[in-house]
Amino acid sequence: MSEVQTLSPRSRALLKLADKEAEELGNRYVEPEHLLLASFKAEGIPTTALANVGADYARAREWTQQARMEKRNIVGSALQGASQRTRAALKAAGEQAKTMGHDAIEPEHILLGLLQEANTRETTLRALKVDAEDLRAEVYLALGLPLPVKKSKPISTSAAPPQVEESPLRRFLPPVPTVKEVAHPLEYDLGKDKGIRSLKPVYIFLLLLLLVGFAFGLGRGIGTMTFVGLGILGLVFMAWYFGKRR
Repeated sequence: MSEVQTLSPRSRALLKLADKEAEELGNRYVEPEHLLLASFKAEGIPTTALANVGADYARAREWTQQARMEKRNIVGSALQGASQRTRAALKAAGEQAKTMGHDAIEPEHILLGLLQEANTRETTLRALKVDAEDLRAEVYLALGLPLPVKKSKPISTSAAPPQVEESPLRRFLPPVPTVKEVAHPLEYDLGKDKGIRSLKPVYIFLLLLLLVGFAFGLGRGIGTMTFVGLGILGLVFMAWYFGKRR
């Protein structure tokens, strides 16, 4: 089964709430803390699970504002998109949906993905006095699934959806029109890391070639073209390295 990279309409609405939280707090990037704040407002399992473990939105927002200010985000600047931590959390959400046999990423998968993000689990939830395992258990219970054995890996067991017999009259009914959902900008970020990983061997080869060329140049003297070639390879590697750190 391929990796799940499709957001459900409810998840797209949650991400828009996260965008709004980031903009109101004056942050340049959408962080996992903003996704957590949006989970308080999203209807469904995340809101109920957070309430059941005693999590408070006002306290979470106050803590997020202080934490973001400590990192000196530029207040009032335009939103630049998802941070690397957020993309990692969304990737973990996709893995949760895949493990559970779901075709799209739902808000509950995003909440479970946030629980796998180290800073959210060890710092944010601890500041809110929320136990990550208790929150995880609430989500699994709401989904009707057995509790996971290990917190680092989701379970692979999922309940099979009931088979509904199609009515013979359905063939005479007109097809139901479908409305195409507009993808959220963060949804495109789900495939970025995969593209970077596929190019990683190429950049490693270029780096090795750069080092060999530099060593050869030291022994025989660096000509003009050799210097230019090494400079181009260095710039390509720096573009990849700093690009993947955003």
